[in-house]
Amino acid sequence: MEAIYNQGRAKQLKEASTSYPVVTQDLIGFPVVTLHFSGGADLELDIENMFHSTEDRKFCMAVDVVDGKEPGVSSVIGVAAQQYLNVGYDLSAGMLYFERIDCELLED
Repeated sequence: MEAIYNQGRAKQLKEASTSYPVVTQDLIGFPVVTLHFSGGADLELDIENMFHSTEDRKFCMAVDVVDGKEPGVSSVIGVAAQQYLNVGYDLSAGMLYFERIDCELLED
């Protein structure tokens, strides 16, 4: 864990290059994307997790290509992808857990 803490602030990622001039209805039927992690954790991303809308009426994918060639740049699962999820990390077992939740229930 010490190596992770000493990495400093993450570099700013470039603006998403995967933006499309579509409306929400165009995304109906978009498949669920599943990220498979070693150790067995799966993170399922639906339309709300995979896309965000912009002020100029475009939808952009909430993921982008990270080629691994630039030092200090890592893949990041951002806040858009983590919507409606509890994310847990068991430090002693080194395990990552995901649980989909209804955030509207938390407002009551």
